[in-house]
Amino acid sequence: MAHAIQPLYFILFLHIGSCTFVQTCVASCTSEENAVEQAEDKEVGAARFGLMQTKSARKSRFHHAEERSDMQAPESSPLMATYTESPIRDRLQLIQQLFPVAPAMVAAFRLKLWDAIPTPSGATFDEIVRWTNTTEKGMDVLLEAMLNLGTVSYNKDTKRFHNEYLKDSSSNDGDDAEWKTQALMESVAMQRQLYYLADSVREGRAVGLTEVLGDYESIYEARADLPDVARDWDPWMDSHNGDIAQRMAFIYQLPSVVARIGENSTSFKGHVLDWCGNDGKNAIKLAKNDPTMRLTVLDLPAQVAKAAHNIEAASLQDQIDTKGVDLLVHEKIVFEHRYDAVFMIHMIREWTDADLTRFVETAHSNLNPGGVLVIFPFALERHLGDFDHYTPNLAVNSFHSLYMLASAAHTSYPKFVQETKTMLGAVGFVNATFHFGAFPEPTSFMTAVRP
Repeated sequence: MAHAIQPLYFILFLHIGSCTFVQTCVASCTSEENAVEQAEDKEVGAARFGLMQTKSARKSRFHHAEERSDMQAPESSPLMATYTESPIRDRLQLIQQLFPVAPAMVAAFRLKLWDAIPTPSGATFDEIVRWTNTTEKGMDVLLEAMLNLGTVSYNKDTKRFHNEYLKDSSSNDGDDAEWKTQALMESVAMQRQLYYLADSVREGRAVGLTEVLGDYESIYEARADLPDVARDWDPWMDSHNGDIAQRMAFIYQLPSVVARIGENSTSFKGHVLDWCGNDGKNAIKLAKNDPTMRLTVLDLPAQVAKAAHNIEAASLQDQIDTKGVDLLVHEKIVFEHRYDAVFMIHMIREWTDADLTRFVETAHSNLNPGGVLVIFPFALERHLGDFDHYTPNLAVNSFHSLYMLASAAHTSYPKFVQETKTMLGAVGFVNATFHFGAFPEPTSFMTAVRP
């Protein structure tokens, strides 16, 4: 084998957040003497190519939070095809070799390494250590990792390091910003938690959540208490809803809403309860889009305190108020308003069926007649253990499912269309309807009306 002249195909598969990076590298093994050198070249070249593929990979990405078991694969590239057609052991070996890349990049972000190496002048080793307030030992290792990744280069004549990461992008590069947001989120919400994945599989709860962050029922509770978690988790959650007003424009076409506001109107002229509204970012976007829409942000007291700050900063105190509630405490919630709509955005997956029933009962009792409940998005999911219609896809890394099991919440369970419709009917809603969104933008949702 060592003396045979034949190509070796090396494939990089690096998945950080919603990006998939793939490279094929071709080399020839001609003797035992160059085997080690080729192995090192493979690791360096593969790692370097991984980061460079951020933009092209993003064009075929999935939004993790709406990952569905019945989704078709994104349009395949030749690189991805090579990866998926490679033997299992080759794929696993390269994934293992690249395991440290994501944590190293996160460390560079947190230490503000890119600010320490100005473009185009660069910086010396001592200057970087001083600027980042780190140790020579630690920065030596991090710079080695960045050199191998290709985000940093070194000029031995001037003994200066240069910033290839910023040279290849800009502060306005949306893809780079999203990549960074996803990587930071995974570092705080997944990296250490996945150490306990076997325990989570065995026990059916988010063991990593409590072992890493403390005695919390969900990461949503943790991020309300722990600033370091909120710092890296909240921007990721916000990134799912950057265009929330546009994605929820369907609200103006719902029959019960049209009956109240008239045909072709884009003025809601009513009050919305934003259930589990986090730090108010969604409500702010919706309010700015429609000045006639008043909103109440409901979430944990610590979160609505953040929301109140954001609302004040946006000068929307007259249009948006807040309601601090711990939904784990089974007490009747007393509201100051009645509502024309209740929005449940990105929240039903994390709760048990019993909790969700309790929430929609509360929503029903506080909606005006003709008021609408909107569950957005509503992902199509498999029943537990049912793989009859599941099509394995090597381009998908099951991030969403693993996140829900290992980190999101102990009570995270899939929700299903027919069961949810039945529950809504039992509570007293009518016209429960599942609206199927077109792929690849996963905008499926469910609505129901209080008669």
